[in-house]
Amino acid sequence: MRKLLLGTTAICAIGAAVPALAQTSGDPIKLRLGGYLRSAYGDIASESGANGKNRHRDEVKQDNIIRFDGATKLDNGLTVAASVQMRALNTNTNQGNSPNNATGTAGGTDQIKRAYALIRGNFGEIRIGDDDSARRQLAVAAPEAGNLFGSNSPVISFSNNPVGTNSTMLPLEANRRTTKLLYFTPVVSGFSFAVSYSPTGTKGNLNIDATAPGNTAQTTGVPGTTVQTKDDLSLAGSYEGKAGPFDLLAYLAGEHNTRETAIGSTIGRNNPTALGGGLVLGWGPFKLGGAYDYVLDPTSPMVVGAGRRRNQVFDVGVMVTEGPYALSLAWSRGIYTNLVDGVAPVLHEVVLSGNYMLGPGIALGAAIEYSHYNSHSALSSPPSPQNFTANYSGLSLMAGTDLTF
Repeated sequence: MRKLLLGTTAICAIGAAVPALAQTSGDPIKLRLGGYLRSAYGDIASESGANGKNRHRDEVKQDNIIRFDGATKLDNGLTVAASVQMRALNTNTNQGNSPNNATGTAGGTDQIKRAYALIRGNFGEIRIGDDDSARRQLAVAAPEAGNLFGSNSPVISFSNNPVGTNSTMLPLEANRRTTKLLYFTPVVSGFSFAVSYSPTGTKGNLNIDATAPGNTAQTTGVPGTTVQTKDDLSLAGSYEGKAGPFDLLAYLAGEHNTRETAIGSTIGRNNPTALGGGLVLGWGPFKLGGAYDYVLDPTSPMVVGAGRRRNQVFDVGVMVTEGPYALSLAWSRGIYTNLVDGVAPVLHEVVLSGNYMLGPGIALGAAIEYSHYNSHSALSSPPSPQNFTANYSGLSLMAGTDLTF
């Protein structure tokens, strides 16, 4: 069914595009420069728990992207475009699957964040290259002021809790912006849909076949085990429109892939799967909404007797905007079953954020963040460098700039 769905989508889209392409000519694609520089200083004003011992309490963090985008419109109305996003930071380009937080965020920080080509027309849009899955493309979360801080997948966060941050948009194992096919339908009466397929769960032409000489399967973090994924399929739908006096934005999505060992055989039942949805209502200067995400086996299974890993994360928030000012209050709660000791640690994040647009593309942001992690564990020693068995609470103050060009 999966192959039939993908084959039918590709044939219909290409069939609509190819005859028109043969009849047209246009200007060549010319790249233009864009991107953003996001920087912030944060200080953990108060914290308790073993995870705060002998660690930095203040820090300067950045998230910088340079974009190279270009497009041309052909005489027949088709748009052909290219996009490359490059990190303007010193990064670890390791393609491995060592989680950078306990929620299961996979992979090292790659130098090229996204790189894809697209064709857009009346049939919708086709992309090919390194990009996010359909589930992450259409994801909706609680409204929060600005782009810097938040309780759900923040760009920048300051906390020593062992999980890191809650996220309702967590990529599945080894599938962060992998090479894939993406198709977006046209918007009809506010509804739109997307489907994505990544055959090998790899990026940048790496690890095409873990069994081939010179190729290395991605490390799971479980000693003696290597793994990569295949057949990552994601389906998502969204609606944007009006419901009486309210502006409404909603989405539903799912994603699934299959784990393989280094010899190409399927590991079995522990295949990553995600289901999620979200809703945001707007009324005048106010926005209210939230999201929920359920992820089964976000990373390689922990060696615990209780079985498979499960993440359940939701967030809810409210935001008010007045001219160049925005203020939001959001709360997220993540339950991480079998993260440690066969129990389900819980992370709460509450963030009060403010944002001020100083000028076009220039924003100042500030936030207060409260983190509370309850391990629910009876163990006295940590099973990893991060002490998942110890409780933690922290209050952070942060401020930064968001420059878009």
